[in-house]
Amino acid sequence: MWTDDFIESEKRRMQQTPIISFSNKDKWIIVMNTDENIKKFNRVMEKIPQEKRSENYKVYYNNPKEYELITEGIRLRAELSEKRERERKLINPDIDEDILNIKSKQGLFDYLLEQRYLYKSSNIDEYSEDREVDWVQLNAEQAELQRLIAKYFKE
Repeated sequence: MWTDDFIESEKRRMQQTPIISFSNKDKWIIVMNTDENIKKFNRVMEKIPQEKRSENYKVYYNNPKEYELITEGIRLRAELSEKRERERKLINPDIDEDILNIKSKQGLFDYLLEQRYLYKSSNIDEYSEDREVDWVQLNAEQAELQRLIAKYFKE
C-alpha cells in the first residue's frame, strides 16, 4: 500500500536528517552536538555541491541541552516579536495604500464601486446558480450606481 511505502520512506529520511536550526537572514547554523548527529550533518554538507555552498555561514555545535535551550529561546523570541507586531497593529493599524491615495469625491466613489463589484463578483463565482443572470444584474446595478452618483454628487 502506498501509505506504508510513504511512512517507510519518511522514517528513512528522518533517520538521515540532522537535528539543526538555521537562519538564512543572520547566516548561522546550530547543530546538536552528538556523534551521530554530526555525522548526519557532515553527510548532508558533503552532498551540497561546492559552488552552492555559502562560506558566510557560521556553524555552532551545542550539546543537546544547550541546543534545546537555544531553540526554545529562538521560538520564544519569534513569538514575542509576533505579539509586539500584533499589538502595534492594534494600536496603529495599517491602512491600505489604495485608500490613502483617494484624493477626491470621485476617487472615493470609484473605490467604493470597485470594492462592491469585487465583493459581488466573488460571491457570484462562489455561490451563483445562474451566473449569466447574476453577472447581467451586477453590471446593471453598477450602471445604476454610476447614474445615481452623477445625479446626486456633481463635483
